[in-house]
Amino acid sequence: MGLSLSNEEAAQIAHLCEIECKTGLGTVASVFSGGLTVRTVPGAPGIGAVRKLSLPSSFRIVSAGFGPISTKLVLSNRSLKESINACGRTLVEKFLQDSSHTNLMALSRKFSSCVGLMSSRLRRVMNALDSSGFQSSMMMLGESLFCLLPRYKVAHLEAILRSQELAPLTSKVARTGARLI
Repeated sequence: MGLSLSNEEAAQIAHLCEIECKTGLGTVASVFSGGLTVRTVPGAPGIGAVRKLSLPSSFRIVSAGFGPISTKLVLSNRSLKESINACGRTLVEKFLQDSSHTNLMALSRKFSSCVGLMSSRLRRVMNALDSSGFQSSMMMLGESLFCLLPRYKVAHLEAILRSQELAPLTSKVARTGARLI
């Protein structure tokens, strides 16, 4: 755009926009950092803080969903926003004590339950995954789930998701933050 902003300054403006437009509460910080992150201090890049998980390069994120949940509607609901913040504070503290990917998935699932946005059909699929030995959690925000697992388990997980009439999407975990290509 021809502005003489550093990447961090541009990300700070993007963060303000996501808050003002109610499109997220921390997406910019995570995207700016890259990798799999957990917000430990609220705020824009350079102000807030995230903790990056160290994952083997063989790990993949598999996601699937029934559809979106309006972020703007959720963030416009004061009691729901308070619930998100209260649930998040408690679970981030637990994550900081054990920042393993297994603990991340378990705490993410607790967060999903605590917030109370999970539909019965999404819970049904997640229970089927539990029965097959796969940890999953709800994506924020969407009637969608994600799993973090080694590449060699992806085909089996994708087959289970397809049997639940979902279309899985598998991706690598980015090692760097957003950038222009």
